Amino acid sequence: MRRRAATFARRPGRPNPVALVLLLLLLAGACRQSGRAEWALAGAEAVTFRTSDGVELDGRLFGDGAGGVVLVHGLDGDQSDWFETAGELADRGHLVLTFDLRGYCPGGEAGCSGGTRDVPQTWRDVTAAFDLLRERGARRVVIVGADIGGTAALVAAGRLAEDRPVIEGQPLTGVVTLSAPATYQGLAATPDLLFKVYAPKLVLAGTGDGPAARDAQAFYTASRSPKRVEILPTDAHGVALLTEGRAEEARQLVFAFIEENL
Repeated sequence: MRRRAATFARRPGRPNPVALVLLLLLLAGACRQSGRAEWALAGAEAVTFRTSDGVELDGRLFGDGAGGVVLVHGLDGDQSDWFETAGELADRGHLVLTFDLRGYCPGGEAGCSGGTRDVPQTWRDVTAAFDLLRERGARRVVIVGADIGGTAALVAAGRLAEDRPVIEGQPLTGVVTLSAPATYQGLAATPDLLFKVYAPKLVLAGTGDGPAARDAQAFYTASRSPKRVEILPTDAHGVALLTEGRAEEARQLVFAFIEENL
């Protein structure tokens, strides 16, 4: 008699154990991420401030200290992308500001900035954030920007150099970019602006992010010293450079740069 082949069909309604394990791991990761965000927000102060053209921005201040760090989000993000990093920097003794660029309104703890999205003017948001940290007592400030936030950081640094003559003890002491484009929708970190920035610069991008890697090299070439470019073997973009792929290497570079320049 011919034996019927054994089958392993799943009974209706019975969960797939492999899928269940994967789901539990994803949920655990989400809970850890949520927990880290809640920890970072503990004690953070919600603030509002205005740009030079009158737009009101929402932000959060973390920590305290004479060294300040402005964290600028990217095109598809908001200030909450930086909450965990802001908490870590605050624990290291720094005054840290996250904020939503004009026209970004994620709501809730992530805030709601006024105005409409206007990429070419985002550098004004960064200079306003810089001024707020100065008003709150920061004597030295490093600006860190991801994606277009990095471009805005470089443009703001160039504008600050134009408006405020270079003097000994200049408060802008560093700029970090993560996957910043050289130009986007009229926001352009041009060579003439870059050459005006005397502050040290750290430019990061991933090898799998071709345009950003090319622009990082261009930033390095156009900038005056001190400067450093690192193209890491990763596909991560923007803030994800600090959480994915070669994240530990990227984090060490960024945190060491901040400590050295504050």
